[in-house]
Amino acid sequence: MRDIAAASERLLASGAVPVEEVAEVGDRIKLGAFRSPTGDIVGLIENPVFALTEPVAPPSDGPGR
Repeated sequence: MRDIAAASERLLASGAVPVEEVAEVGDRIKLGAFRSPTGDIVGLIENPVFALTEPVAPPSDGPGR
């Protein structure tokens, strides 16, 4: 998801609580962190400059899975 506000709302709706409020840290980059209902920390980053140059392959069911 490329919209940190929308991702934040989805996390909050699922019961997550903010650990670090979403804030701009410079160059239009935004960061935020949330604790999920299971206790995991979920970090969000919105970087409008970053772009993938190749499609990311889905994980395989290879060794170690």
